[in-house]
Parts: sequence; C-alpha cells; structure tokens
Amino acid sequence: RSFFLKHLLPLMGGACSRRRSSSKLSKMCGPPGEDVACKDALQKLELDTGGGACTFLSCRHLEDERINIYTDAFPESSKSKLYAIVARDNDGELLEFLAAELAGHLELVMADCAIMMMPLTPASCIEYAFAEEPDSWKLAKISSDAYSHYKASKFGAWKNLLTKPDCEASLRRILQTGLVTTMFDQTIFPTPQHLLNRYQVRNEETGKMLRLPHPVAKLRKWDPCSMAYVPVDPHLDGAPQSSEKAAYWEQLLDELRAQHGIEYINSMMSTAK
Repeated sequence: RSFFLKHLLPLMGGACSRRRSSSKLSKMCGPPGEDVACKDALQKLELDTGGGACTFLSCRHLEDERINIYTDAFPESSKSKLYAIVARDNDGELLEFLAAELAGHLELVMADCAIMMMPLTPASCIEYAFAEEPDSWKLAKISSDAYSHYKASKFGAWKNLLTKPDCEASLRRILQTGLVTTMFDQTIFPTPQHLLNRYQVRNEETGKMLRLPHPVAKLRKWDPCSMAYVPVDPHLDGAPQSSEKAAYWEQLLDELRAQHGIEYINSMMSTAK
C-alpha cells in the first residue's frame, strides 16, 4: 500500500485532473429525481468526498437490482431504506451518493478505496463477477483510477507465482488453472466462501493455506449520468489478447519444461487437483 501511495498517487492526481477537465457531458445530463418523502432531509446531508461540498441535484429510491449488491457490501445498511442522491462536485462531475434511513435517521454510506484509502461513494466503486457465477455481482471498494494503475502490475505478479511458486501444490494448481489474463486480487475481489476451496492449497512443508489467483470474468461501474452500468475492462496490462493466448501459454510451458524438466511439468499438469 505504501508503494501505491508513494508512486501512484502523483500519477493519479494528474489522471483525475484530466478526467475532470472533460466534464462537459456531465454538465448537460443528470437523472430525474423522485418526490421522496424525506427529500428535505436528504438535501441537508453533507455531500463531500474530500474535494469540497457537492451540490445536491436529485434523489430517488435505490434501484432494486442494486440493493442486494450494496447491502452485501455494507451489512449495516441491510435493514435500512436506501436512497440514491445525485450531486455535482466543484469540477462539474456528477456523483451518486448512497443514503440509508433507519427509524427516521438518515446517514450517508461511504467506502474507502482499498488502494488509495480515499473516501468513495458506493456508486464510484467497481463491481465484479466471476465466471462461475456471471450474474452474481459484488462490490469492490476500489476507484476506477486506482484500478487502472493497480492492474498494470498484476500480470507480472501472476507470472511470478508461476516461475517462483511457494510450493509444489501451488505450482500444480496454477498450471492446471492455466493462463490468467484478467484482474484478480484476494482482498479487493475476494472469492465467495463456497468457491474458496478451488482457489487455495496447503503448503506441504509449512501447513500454511495459500490463496491462488481467481480471475474476474466481468467488471462494471454505475454511471450516474446515463443511470446505467458501463463495462470496465478486466484485461491485465501486458497480458496476451485472446488470439495470442494459446501460443503465449505454450511458450511459458516450454520455458518451465526447460527449467524443471519435461516429464515433471507434464506430470504436474495431468495430476488430479
């Protein structure tokens, strides 16, 4: 985390400035609000993500399809009525805040970016789904800017797991899983408990349980301007494209066979998990 704060924050500041300078579209759009009973109270909430107070534009009941995603990420809000508040920040960007109402008490629900430790609205977070459950979306507490910079290092991290494995069991599982080209992170994009046994092995020497890469299948983010989800590219920087994957993987295997022996690598790939 200190690496990201030291090296990525200056770069991301520039990225944010460029993004905010191109906000003409957001100034021309904005979803219609609803005449919710607590609108006056919602307008009085302090809408701020650290860059100054935002201007209230509209509010509405949160869409049904998003309620389960948010209450799963913020269990303390599971019994509350949830409202979406659209506001404009000082740079003209639209933001959507989340407010929870329980027993007449209103409060904002906020997240902290797992990389930059900066406040985020839930709608500013990225959502992810795994191939095993492509319609089950989860909230990842990471901003788009942090994600874009973080994924630049992940393909190299995966290759290190293959070329410098913690143990033979982890090497076997990684070989049998195959080439990983999309985002993974056991903390930011955690595997559901019922799938965890597929992505962990025990180190035979230390007895320690090791987590293995579980690549996401899809990413998306809520757009408060269009009131719809927009896709986010899960492909890792430096990873081969679909048309190149087979040849790239075979080349990696040949390098491992040259290093460890053909029979050893082939047997690892054929041994049952």
